Amino acid sequence: MFMLQSVWILLILLARSLCFVHGATFEDLKLLQETLFTNYSNLLRPKYNFSEATLVGFSMKMSDVINLDEIQQILKLFCSFQLSWTDDFLTWDPNSFGGLSKIQVDSHLVWKPYIDLLSSLDDSDLFAEKNARLTVFSNGTVQWYPRQIITLKCDMKVERFPFDRSTCNIVFVPLKYTSDEVQLQEQMDRDNYHIKVYGEWDFNILSFAVSNLKFDDTENVVSAFNVSIIFSRTPLFFAVSALFPVVLLSFLNVFAFCLPDNSGEKTSFSITLLLALAVFLTSIGDSLPKSSMTVNYITVYITSLLVISCLIVMTNIFLLYSYHKRQRKEDWERNNGTAQDTTDNTRTIHTKLKCIWNRIRCKSKYDSKSGCTIDMLLFLFYLAVWVTATFFYMTYSNGVDFGLDLRIRV
Repeated sequence: MFMLQSVWILLILLARSLCFVHGATFEDLKLLQETLFTNYSNLLRPKYNFSEATLVGFSMKMSDVINLDEIQQILKLFCSFQLSWTDDFLTWDPNSFGGLSKIQVDSHLVWKPYIDLLSSLDDSDLFAEKNARLTVFSNGTVQWYPRQIITLKCDMKVERFPFDRSTCNIVFVPLKYTSDEVQLQEQMDRDNYHIKVYGEWDFNILSFAVSNLKFDDTENVVSAFNVSIIFSRTPLFFAVSALFPVVLLSFLNVFAFCLPDNSGEKTSFSITLLLALAVFLTSIGDSLPKSSMTVNYITVYITSLLVISCLIVMTNIFLLYSYHKRQRKEDWERNNGTAQDTTDNTRTIHTKLKCIWNRIRCKSKYDSKSGCTIDMLLFLFYLAVWVTATFFYMTYSNGVDFGLDLRIRV
């Protein structure tokens, strides 16, 4: 019983305290609105001294990534904004209006800094929300939290696919006002950055700054709020599923020179790997960014691997042709008994060239069946070409600069 009485007493005291703090009535709110907006004009900049600029705090947060079109290079974001400024004409004494320290009003009743997004593909008035509500404080501070879908034209750098990353610069400027009239101020929380994931892309705000921007066609200078958004591709899936098999197949193709000529598998091995490589290259081509402005490093690399594989097949065909031609001639001479000793005095030009080829092709009589020497030289040569092509692709795709202007500016 005693506990029940204590609870009732606490509830009564809490209710009285709430009534004391929030003692404003509907009449107080109505009187305040009539006092503030009777002679108010939302077309005039809210400054008693028009020589002073209106300071507008501005911040932006990426809420979600809606779409990224790599072909058209169009980025669509859903963003949340925060704007705040001081309206000299919207101030009052809370004690005169039942303790009201803030009110919410429709956006069309008060002055707003019309913000334009320069790189937007939509309408110029970014925050044209007719039903938006603004919070006005007794000291004249106005706060606005609009949300908007923005569509941007971004210059994507896809040269280093799938290790590419691009930066999209967003510039906000106040329409109809110069920097002497409206100045944007940074009020973003640098510790409140969150990476947004969209498919294979990771998005994050890289930097933001306030600057003055001058248009070429006019002498007016406007205050600009610059935001840089960086988005990088996640290369793991593509590298494991497509790039690694291609590199492995092209590497195995070099080992075709380790097979002996008389095994009958030299050409078939290299042709089989060439066909497998062509199949993987077709699947990779469907995954490449469709951009006509730039050429991907991986396209150049894959083309070089295909050329190397074709050269390996042609080289093996030539080696097998020379091997079987020599074998047929030796068999014919042995069957017809026309083999003769080749001394220094009786060698013909053809026989000398044949001996030079045999010395390059083999080291001993036992090795003449496999042609080991030139095969080893060709193996080392094509291996060096493969390593060079792979090395330059990996270094360029990861942003290493060898004196050429290939680095992505972020």
